[in-house]
Amino acid sequence: MGQASHSRNHLVKIRVVFFAEPSQEGLLQLPKSSPDFESAGACWCTMEEIESQIKLRGGEPKKWCRYLENGGTIYPLELLIERP
Repeated sequence: MGQASHSRNHLVKIRVVFFAEPSQEGLLQLPKSSPDFESAGACWCTMEEIESQIKLRGGEPKKWCRYLENGGTIYPLELLIERP
C-alpha cells in the first residue's frame, strides 16, 4: 500500500501506511483526547462515523478506510526488507 515517485537521481520514495488493531487491553485504554501540535485527538469509530461525524484535516485517512472496507489487501511487514 503506497505510492512511488522517481526523482532525478534515481531514488524512489514510497509512502507506507501501517495497519494495526488494538489488543483487548488496548480497547480499554481511552484514545488521546487532548489536542496538541500533532493532532486534534483520537477516537475509535466506524466507517459510517468517519463519513458523517468525524472532521479530519485531510481526505487521505478516508481513502485508506474505504480501501480496507472494500477488501483492500494488507501486506505483511516482511514485505519491507532491504535488498542489495
